[in-house]
Amino acid sequence: MASLGRLAEGTAQAASVLAGDDGDVSAALGRAHALIRQLAVLDPALADTERLLDEATIACREAVTGLRRYTDALESDPARPPEDLLDLNPFQAVPTLVDRDLVVYGPGIICEYLDERFPAPAMLPGDPGGRAQARVAAHRVEQDWYALVPALEGGDRREESRAKQLLLETILASEPLFRVKPWFLSDQFSLLDAAVAPILWRLSHWQVALPGNLAAVDRYSQRVFAHAAFRTSLSEAERDMRS
Repeated sequence: MASLGRLAEGTAQAASVLAGDDGDVSAALGRAHALIRQLAVLDPALADTERLLDEATIACREAVTGLRRYTDALESDPARPPEDLLDLNPFQAVPTLVDRDLVVYGPGIICEYLDERFPAPAMLPGDPGGRAQARVAAHRVEQDWYALVPALEGGDRREESRAKQLLLETILASEPLFRVKPWFLSDQFSLLDAAVAPILWRLSHWQVALPGNLAAVDRYSQRVFAHAAFRTSLSEAERDMRS
């Protein structure tokens, strides 16, 4: 009876959170998700309740994932930035995110903001050490992988050839990391996958061919390319790269 009383109290708290007057549905779902997780460790006699609560947790995650898709993406020519971008971002850099009255720029900052704004499912580990390791890995990807993109996209022939070789060597050196866990250094899809996947997607576009002994990278690529969030994020031009 005590467990049922705690269950009723927790359910009421969850309902209160979801009916909050702050208008922030995503934050409410995140708090409700935390409450549901607490309820799931109640008396073992409530095994069926735990199963239902797990299903509710999944439903919350799916709801937040759905909310993330309701965005307006505006493309911009870096050589001729629109006036709106000039007003919003003094560096005239893309991507630039506008969320109500907030303007955020810088890919890493935007990703971490979205992870906190839409807390379920989490895109970074919950513990400080895990988050720090993920940030270090993301920094390495940015420095070692993304730094080569300008040469791959618009450098002269010699710079392009050198960038292709460096990228190939970097992926070869990183191959063991793709075998550690189902996703890139994680048990679930994370911000690291969001950083790595666009590079792997463009390999054929850049005419960078991976050798046949990189089975782990190939399996990972197939998995991440099939992920709903990645498929949804692709622009028409990106889809054409592998059509």
